Amino acid sequence: MYDQDRELELLNVLNTASENIKLEAFSLAEKLLSIKKDKILNCFNANGYSTYKLPDSKISVEGRKYLQAVCAEMLSCDGVIVVRVFGKKGEANQLFSVRSDGKGHWIPVPKKVTKESHCTAPDGSQLEPEKGLVYTEISKW
Repeated sequence: MYDQDRELELLNVLNTASENIKLEAFSLAEKLLSIKKDKILNCFNANGYSTYKLPDSKISVEGRKYLQAVCAEMLSCDGVIVVRVFGKKGEANQLFSVRSDGKGHWIPVPKKVTKESHCTAPDGSQLEPEKGLVYTEISKW
């Protein structure tokens, strides 16, 4: 699928979402944008897996809408978004997750769960935590 097709698909998800999902998607997008560091979002849901780079710099109106659409898809498909925040010079990188509660709301994933998931290989074996990475949790409010 072309990137343009994917963009149209995501925007359709946002445009046809319930008002509750639109509000929650807006809330999550704004929360992510309030983190003034470069980020990578890994999104997992029933439609598959996607990765998005989210720079620290000011984002366009179209970019905001696209991020809201990514969040709306996660909410609509009972998905999860894992966010890696890149520390600025001398700061550690951070990793946190948010997920859908299955009712159209986003909720933070406890840092212990994010760490356990990140340190488990597909075959179930345990991996060492990434050196210098801080597992954290985002608050909704």
